[in-house]
Amino acid sequence: MQKLRMLFKTPTLKRIGFEIATASGSKSADSSKRWKIIDSIFRHPAVLILLTSILSIGVGNWLTSVYQERQRARDAVVRSMDDLRSSVDDLSLAADDYVTAAAGLIGAMEADLPPEQLIRVRTNYDAASIKWKSKSFVDLPNIRQRMPGGRGPETSLFC
Repeated sequence: MQKLRMLFKTPTLKRIGFEIATASGSKSADSSKRWKIIDSIFRHPAVLILLTSILSIGVGNWLTSVYQERQRARDAVVRSMDDLRSSVDDLSLAADDYVTAAAGLIGAMEADLPPEQLIRVRTNYDAASIKWKSKSFVDLPNIRQRMPGGRGPETSLFC
């Protein structure tokens, strides 16, 4: 009988000054039973697969969005630099044409060419001047905006 009583007796932990009882009907026993059930549910392979799938999808979507955002920023920088290169190329070609036409006009005036050739050279100079002014009107603000320290006087030597 004493052995039978020992089997059904609830264990107690004793310490000086207080006693912690673990009875089967108490709150701690109910909560430990709940935790055992929850633990067994989360250890089931199907639940583990489901949770890892959900986490993988979430992390994958987050990483994809971060990558796409960085790629969009890189593309914007590339577009800006391409636009800057295009503006510099257009402006340098227009400046080269303008300088060449001006040198040709000065050479023609110094050489005392006949009026028909002087008019042709002057027309070439006027076309180069118009091209330079139109390109500088469009491209200089674009270059100033994109170049570091690009703020400067709004007029240039040739405008």
